[in-house]
Amino acid sequence: MRSLAFGGAFFAWPYHAGVAAYIQAKRILSAGSRIYGTSSGAAVATMLACGMDVATQGLELGLRADRDGLGEARTPFLRPRRFLAPHVEEMQRALPVDAARRADGRLFLTIRRLPLLRQIAISQFPTRESILDVLAAAIAVPGLTVLFAHRSPRFGACVDGGPGVPNDTRPGATTIRIGVFQRRDYDIRPSKPFTFDQIFGVPSEARRRAMFTLGYEDAARHLDAAA
Repeated sequence: MRSLAFGGAFFAWPYHAGVAAYIQAKRILSAGSRIYGTSSGAAVATMLACGMDVATQGLELGLRADRDGLGEARTPFLRPRRFLAPHVEEMQRALPVDAARRADGRLFLTIRRLPLLRQIAISQFPTRESILDVLAAAIAVPGLTVLFAHRSPRFGACVDGGPGVPNDTRPGATTIRIGVFQRRDYDIRPSKPFTFDQIFGVPSEARRRAMFTLGYEDAARHLDAAA
C-alpha cells in the first residue's frame, strides 16, 4: 500500500499538483492510502484526498487565487489578508459536499501550535468547515498568509507546519515523499532544480504551468521505474 507525503513548496506548489495529477490519472492510490501535506503541499494534499480533479480544477483554482491575491503588487509578502482571501474563497467553492467523509482518517495536515511550536498532524475532519480551518492553519505563514497566526476553534493559535511531514508507519505501507528542494529524503523532486525565485517568488503563469508539467513527468519517471 502506498501513501503520499507532500513537503512545503511555497510558490512552487504547481510541481506538487503535477505529481498529484499523475497519481490521480493512473489510479495509484488505494482506499487505505494516506495523504500527508504541509504548507502549500497541504493544499495539494487536500485537493487529492477530497477527490478534486487536480489537473484541471485544482491547478486552475490555485493559479487564479495566486493571481487575484497578488493583484498589481510585485510580492505577496506583508499583505497577508488580501493574499489569503481568494485562496480561502476558491477552496470553499471547490471542496465537494462530502469532503469530510473523503478526508477523515485519510488526509493528514501538519500544523504547529503556539506557543511551543509543537508539530502535529491532524487527520480527523468532522465537517467540511473543519478541513478549511486546518488547511488555513497549515498554510499560515506570518507576513504572507496571516499577520501572526491562524486562530483555530479546535486548536487555538497555529502556524504553518514547516517543511516536513511524517511517513506512514503502518505495517506494509510505503510513503512516496515529494518535495521541490534537492533533498535525498524526497523520492520525487524536480529533475531540473528550481531557482530561488521559482520557489520563494511568484513566477509567471507560464513558468508555473511548466512546473506542473515537470511534476507530472517526474512522477511518471519515478513511479513507472518502481512498478
